[in-house]
Amino acid sequence: MPKPGALSVVFVIDVGKFEWQSVFLVSSLLHHFPPGLIEISAHVPARAIDNVSRDVLDFHERNGVEVATFRRKRAGFATPYRHGNKILACLTPRPSDWTLFLDTDTMVLRRCDPVAAAGEALLAALPSSFGMWGANRQNRWHDAYRAVGARGEDVLARHGGFPHFNGGVVLYRNGARYGPGGDMPFAEAWLDIAQRLDHAPYVRNKRPWLDQIALGTLAGLMEPEQIAPLDGSWNMSLVRKQARVPFGTNILHYHRNSVHRPDQLLGRRVVERMLRDRAPFDSIEAIATHLAGSIEGHRVPGYSAKRNARQDARRARKAAERRGER
Repeated sequence: MPKPGALSVVFVIDVGKFEWQSVFLVSSLLHHFPPGLIEISAHVPARAIDNVSRDVLDFHERNGVEVATFRRKRAGFATPYRHGNKILACLTPRPSDWTLFLDTDTMVLRRCDPVAAAGEALLAALPSSFGMWGANRQNRWHDAYRAVGARGEDVLARHGGFPHFNGGVVLYRNGARYGPGGDMPFAEAWLDIAQRLDHAPYVRNKRPWLDQIALGTLAGLMEPEQIAPLDGSWNMSLVRKQARVPFGTNILHYHRNSVHRPDQLLGRRVVERMLRDRAPFDSIEAIATHLAGSIEGHRVPGYSAKRNARQDARRARKAAERRGER
């Protein structure tokens, strides 16, 4: 377990699916970390705060979660970018040694110590091999580093490849400095790089993956020993409906937009043990009842934009193959 005061946990609440997901996330944190051991902060877009369920906000505040707002209207992106909320949520300075950002559709499944997993590094995250910006897309990474005034060749020489990480679980040291000049707090550097990439017309195929591209670019500017690649137990992504949660999973990334997804993966008894005594959301049925409107109104999967983009790319490739056959 981390030492008291060493770790802050940050996540985003927005209208819809983020409401019930945040209840599961906070319940899992409170179940596995003793009171007062970690600081938990929920960040809500200012324009959404009046539309988020009052029951949800009260639930967080009653359980010691700091609820703060942020504005994204002047975030500096080329066009509005909702996935950038995670970066904006991390901008608030924190007294703790480390900040752990978690996507809202995650749950902590056991007592664990992310700080120990990071060791002496400044940044820890799960390496990603996502195809649109995977290892075989080197030309895109060269363009990304050009946008921040760096050379892709130097990054390759230093790291042996282009760092690329999943943005759902990101741990960083608060007192360190990052970015092209090595002089910015982590979130400011992450935002600065994302803005530069977004405004660079020659950096293509960056939406909606801009947050992860910027994270990888930021990592590439660091020394290899400053980065701790996490193993899959810290960001166990399960997309298939009938997937099983591997033994030893620390953080589950369940993805699917169903209030019953956690109990489908973990079993109702396990989930409701985390929810117990946390009224008004002390059971899955209570969550489904209290938040019925937001659940019904926001059935689009959390990563539908990414999936649709991949589907479009697959369709285009298949169409090109068919044309070639003719």
